[in-house]
Amino acid sequence: MYCIRCGRKLNREDCTCLASNPITTTEWIATMVLLMTIPVFVLGLASGGHDIFQINYWFFGNLSLIVFLLIVTGLHYTFKRPFLPLVFGCHQKIERTLLIFGKALPLCARCTGIYVGALMSLLITRWNFLPWYVIVLFAIPLFVDGIIQKYKNLKSNNIRRFLTGLLFSTPFVYLFSLTQTGITYLYQELTRWILSLI
Repeated sequence: MYCIRCGRKLNREDCTCLASNPITTTEWIATMVLLMTIPVFVLGLASGGHDIFQINYWFFGNLSLIVFLLIVTGLHYTFKRPFLPLVFGCHQKIERTLLIFGKALPLCARCTGIYVGALMSLLITRWNFLPWYVIVLFAIPLFVDGIIQKYKNLKSNNIRRFLTGLLFSTPFVYLFSLTQTGITYLYQELTRWILSLI
């Protein structure tokens, strides 16, 4: 039996795709709260109350993203709800999805590449040895492949989608880390200001 919305093979009646098993508003809010609180908690804990820019915020931002992704993956498989596609905004088209032992993954090949790359980026962010322009260059293949596929009649394949997603994961992790570090910095400054008033 297959899902009539996404085409995935079913072991039981329910599918974990967003089309046939949509996320409720409460689940969406809970996921976004996790996304906003886990990084701030990890970065704040790592800084020990000191200036956030004095620590390796790339590494700790990446670590917080991994913690978040692992929690969401656990929720996805435990409750059989499409939390992973929600986080990535994945279209989940079956023809663009990698198969493992004949079973389709919950994310398309490109999102799977970003997911795997986010986990692997921990090594890059730990030593922070990539200059900013190399990180920007890593994003270009994904955009070029997407544009060619959309505007030219050249079909991409799942290997290319996975590899461009894998490359894009490094800029994605760096942008996520920088954003969360900025938010953590604002929280720290707000806390210091409030404490100065007391």
